[in-house]
Amino acid sequence: MYSEQTKVTWESASQGSMIEKTGTIYSLLPSYCVPILQEPWLAELKPSQLKFNPSECSKNERYLVKVVIPLKRGGEKDVYYAPRASVLTKVD
Repeated sequence: MYSEQTKVTWESASQGSMIEKTGTIYSLLPSYCVPILQEPWLAELKPSQLKFNPSECSKNERYLVKVVIPLKRGGEKDVYYAPRASVLTKVD
């Protein structure tokens, strides 16, 4: 089990290839919990910032992970993922 602010990495499939993502854990999403009920502030985010459906529960334990994406025009954007706990690896 990881604590908040732990830096983690995982791989996910995107357009036929594996992509490695790295981010910081925001919170634990227990099995069968609806993320938007646990974290109501998710409803205020733009759809482009959510890389999962915050209204759907999962039978798997997941983590809410924030990934900071650099923008081409400068600056950065926070994007949120909800990977399964079993696929995460702690970054030292």
